[in-house]
Amino acid sequence: MKKIVSILFASAVAALALVSCQKETGSKEPAAKTVQFTANSIETKTTFGDLSAGKYPTIWTANDSKIKIAQNYSDAKDATVTKVSDAQASFSAEITDDKSGSYTFYAISPASAVVSGVNSTYFSWNVEIPTTQTPSATGPDEKAMILAATSSTVGTFPTTVDLNFSHLTAYVKMSITNLDLAVGDEVASVLVTADSNIAYRYYYYVGGSKLGTMEENGSKDAITILTSSPSNIWFACAPMPAGTELTISVTTKNSKVYTKENVTTPAALAAGHVATFSVNFSGITPPADKVYNLITSYSELTAGSEVILAAVGASDYAAEIGTTSSTYISAVSQAKSADDSKIINPASNVDVFTLEAGGATNTIALNGTNGYLYAKSNSANQMGIQTTNDVNGYWTPTIVDAETGEMSLVALGSSNRNYMHYNSGSTRFACYAATSSVTDLQALYKLEGSGSGPALITTYTVSYNGNGNTGGTVPASIVTTGLFTVATAGTLEKTGYTFTGWNTAADGTGTAYTAEASATATGNLTLYAQWADAGTIETYTKVTGTLTSGWYVFGTVTDNTVYAVNNTVGTSWIKYTEVTASAEGVITNPDASVVWYYDATTGTIKNKDNTNYIYWTSGNIGCCGPTSYAHTIEETATSGVYNVKSSADNTRILARNGTNGYRYYAGSQTRTISFYKKD
Repeated sequence: MKKIVSILFASAVAALALVSCQKETGSKEPAAKTVQFTANSIETKTTFGDLSAGKYPTIWTANDSKIKIAQNYSDAKDATVTKVSDAQASFSAEITDDKSGSYTFYAISPASAVVSGVNSTYFSWNVEIPTTQTPSATGPDEKAMILAATSSTVGTFPTTVDLNFSHLTAYVKMSITNLDLAVGDEVASVLVTADSNIAYRYYYYVGGSKLGTMEENGSKDAITILTSSPSNIWFACAPMPAGTELTISVTTKNSKVYTKENVTTPAALAAGHVATFSVNFSGITPPADKVYNLITSYSELTAGSEVILAAVGASDYAAEIGTTSSTYISAVSQAKSADDSKIINPASNVDVFTLEAGGATNTIALNGTNGYLYAKSNSANQMGIQTTNDVNGYWTPTIVDAETGEMSLVALGSSNRNYMHYNSGSTRFACYAATSSVTDLQALYKLEGSGSGPALITTYTVSYNGNGNTGGTVPASIVTTGLFTVATAGTLEKTGYTFTGWNTAADGTGTAYTAEASATATGNLTLYAQWADAGTIETYTKVTGTLTSGWYVFGTVTDNTVYAVNNTVGTSWIKYTEVTASAEGVITNPDASVVWYYDATTGTIKNKDNTNYIYWTSGNIGCCGPTSYAHTIEETATSGVYNVKSSADNTRILARNGTNGYRYYAGSQTRTISFYKKD
């Protein structure tokens, strides 16, 4: 249920030292039929003057900036503030007469506090009280001091408009006493957490039955104050009722956290008033340090590990505690060690996730304070919290950079916006499409001593062997969860020989692996360099035009990978082997299993051993066997791309169907077959 807070302008209340703030009248200087406004890039505008006669007057600062102003319930415009005096300012923006015959102007200061303008259905602004504030020595963060004004209603479009601003936010000047810090340590930030919501987004009603009230809209219960002083700690918040319980946590530059609970406000904190009080930290000591280390290896992803989701490297942000209503996970300020390898004593609003096994092989689940992280939507960039996990919360981790800990997390399931990213522009973690322009990844930090359960990710080591190389360096071993890219020869060389690829057997009788091809490891793997006598190098060059008789390697081509037709005897598919062609269209020393002889006179295609032919049988099946069939090979409109038709049924064309292999089809499978002829 949403909470509604009345905006009060009451006098001082006993038990808290309350003093009022006031704003004098500002005037508009419009042109005929248009109220003129200007522009300014600065986005803060108010501060407190000196305490005098029991009041802190609100003044316009030298760097006054923009407010938002709306004519009736139209879209809000930016209006630049020009300081006239401490108590008065004028504004400028272009607003065109809406010809309504009834004119009321609504304003919010500062403009940066407005999430959306006055809603004509609900008669409300959507405003935001910052959850992270940087106060001055004499007042709260100017971005957090939110004021509102409503003009008198007139029947003709005015040339001047008077606006009397009232505060929506309450203010606190808090001091922390008897804080026993270590020598050389100092305050870095103060976190104020209430037992009710005190910041972030609210509706403020300027009409209707809720006139003059604020209503929660995804509001939050905590404010982080960035300050180095333990005294005169200013902040702005939503009004609080008497008896609100606060928890005050002080984080120091040495990452120590001192926490005082059950701090009760004995009187209401009213809008437009300043509450002054002290919090005694006598006897409060920090708990033992909680040290979270950057995860750089899959072996650290173990069941029961307590981890923090954080931005990568020097970006000092971590995931905030989310709720089941979250559509993204906010990122809050969280300091790291100088080398970004540790998070020590995270703030209390930083979520700590327990790692569990996902429901699919090599996936993890992230179980936080209020539930599991999951990819929430197909149509929006959302990530949420669910109390019962499902496939949308099974995350596949990939360590992209073992030095920085940069990690890709991709959710399984039905959502096509399933790539987790840290969005530095919006300071949040959410899920995006694979093609999104948001590309920053994230890192995980693990609590020392946690995670005694089994490893959640199975990994394999792929090693390389030079197999008699006489020079160069063997490629480094890699650790993979399965998918990997086969290494190139790099600087490897063998006198009198040419590198032709890799094989699981030193003598080449095992499984061949093509350099730079994608491959999958299902166990630890050692790949041996394969060498061909430089004096017997065979090359096959891509051809165009009419084919003539000769030896060929052929198949569909993607980039420089040829899915070469393999002459292994099959019963339902013609198999293929991935072969690499150079950028110039040359294949060097292909394996005999992918070499065929095409007889241009008879149209037959037979293998190198002259034992098997490619032929068509009923049911679209392509086979390799002793039966010979003629083929018609015709170049398409694309140079170097051919249709291969069997004489048994010339309506069917040889085509590759995904990873299954080749058959003869009348359908729409890929038919872009190219031929490479022996030179």
